[in-house]
This record gives sequence, structure tokens and C-alpha cells, in this order.
Amino acid sequence: MTQMATTQQLDGFQARIKRIKDPCNVSYYDAEMKMNVPKRVSKGFVNRKRVKRLGLTTVGVSGAMGGLAYVAVQVVSGRFGLLPSSELMLFGAAAILAIVLGAIMRHKTLLHMGAQLMGVAVMMTSAHNAVWMFPDAVSQVTSTAYVTQVQATTTPNSIKLLGATYTLTL
Repeated sequence: MTQMATTQQLDGFQARIKRIKDPCNVSYYDAEMKMNVPKRVSKGFVNRKRVKRLGLTTVGVSGAMGGLAYVAVQVVSGRFGLLPSSELMLFGAAAILAIVLGAIMRHKTLLHMGAQLMGVAVMMTSAHNAVWMFPDAVSQVTSTAYVTQVQATTTPNSIKLLGATYTLTL
């Protein structure tokens, strides 16, 4: 009886080994995933260099982060007077803040940093329009003197670039 049982087991085992070594046997069906799963994966596939693709969404988030960094620097400058109001100092402080926030969020590529700086530049040229749209809210966040200064030197729906204001016609 024992000899017969081991012969049957050995035959079953040998048949299983033959199925495993069969070159046509490259996948198995997983009922839970409802798909064929490959059994063998090459070392080249496992050790390949994974290229991280840069999503367009993260670039947009980086640009928005740059804009928010400029707004934060503007609020700190207007409310607490910690920074001189020169445009170059505000741009530098906002750019540093945007890049630090980007590093925290792991947006460190050159494209991300460029988007952050573009966000700062866009807000520098057009943030005064928020003063024209929401003067009461901006005066509560910064100061009323800042709101009156912006309304005296700019026009609504405009771009402020290098000291000159260009009105956009909509």
C-alpha cells in the first residue's frame, strides 16, 4: 500500500514539474483579479529604471503655489512691514518661499521650479486686481493704506509690469 501511494504521489509530482517547466506555461489565472498573471518576469524588467512622469496637474499646483507664496509675502509685507516694498525684494522672498514649499511637497524638478517662479511673476503683475475686486477683504488682511495706494496707482483689469500699468480691454 505504501509503495503504491508513493508511486502515485511521485507520478503526480513529476507531472506537476513537467507542467511548471513547460515553455507554454507562462501565466496563471487569478480568480480574484479575473485576469491572467504572468509567472516569470525578466530581471531586466525588474531592474529597469523607472522614469517618473511629470503630470500636468503637479505643474499647475506648482504655479498656484508660487502665486500663493507671493500673496503670503505681500500680506506679511503689508501687515507687519517686515520687508521693504521694493518689487525685487518681494519677488525674491516669494520665490524663496515658493521653492521651499515646493521642496516640502516634493516639486523639485526644473519644470516645477519654473512653474513656481511663473506663478510668482503672474501674481506680481496681476495681484492688484484682487484689490479692485475685493477692497474690503484685502484691507482687512493687509492695510487700508495699501488698498488706497494700489487704487491710486493702478486701474482695474490691468497688468502692472516694470512700473507701468497696461489696461486690458475685455
